[in-house]
Amino acid sequence: MKLVRLILFLAIAVSYLNCTQPYKTSSYKVTNIIIDKDIKADSAMQAAIEPYRNEIDAKMNKVIGQSETQMLAYKPESPLSNFISDIIQSKAHQYLTTNNADTLPLLTLMNIKGIRSDIPQGEVTLRNIFELMPFENEIVMLTLPGDSILSLFNFLGRTKGDGIAGASVKFKDTHVLEVLVGNKPLDITKNYILATSDYLADGGDHYQMLVNPIHRTNLNLKLRETIIESIQEQNSKGNILKADMDGRIIFN
Repeated sequence: MKLVRLILFLAIAVSYLNCTQPYKTSSYKVTNIIIDKDIKADSAMQAAIEPYRNEIDAKMNKVIGQSETQMLAYKPESPLSNFISDIIQSKAHQYLTTNNADTLPLLTLMNIKGIRSDIPQGEVTLRNIFELMPFENEIVMLTLPGDSILSLFNFLGRTKGDGIAGASVKFKDTHVLEVLVGNKPLDITKNYILATSDYLADGGDHYQMLVNPIHRTNLNLKLRETIIESIQEQNSKGNILKADMDGRIIFN
């Protein structure tokens, strides 16, 4: 009896499979739906999110500092890239001092592509900094040999600059003429500490010379939060934010 049932089951299964035909598209239609300011908001949805929007706006519109001028980011050197690089350099130096860490020469790298907005003249809000730095990047410190630092500056020559602090460089066309770290000539036989973002430390923006450091320290500090704290600290002291062009990167 069991054998008969098995044979019957197999016969039905084979019959079903033989009768099943794969689906084929007979026709299709494509319609472009334009999403722009002419699309009306859903009133029910607007009402639902209104309390949350008001709460977020109240936080994001909080004034955290005052800027003397509008700060923009551009290559090879800019007020805003200098400003952010200096903040990273200061935080890294503070970390090294607090933790009695290595006293190797310290310099900083910040990619200008990672700076997504400006700092306006006058009031600076929390929203301005979130727009400037929308990523969750963190500050790291890399111990690198001098030849890797030279490779970094050679790359800056080919790509026409980026944000730096604690160092200066002169180029002839795209070729490095002189690199100073802490006002001393770069020595490729010595080691250096580079403060930067985890994105660049992982080889982002083609900074492949950074991916195999002698040592890596993760500070577990969000770059955006570090910028915010620095601006708030300056504001609490009554200081107006300033950023200068001081010839860190020169192309001849």
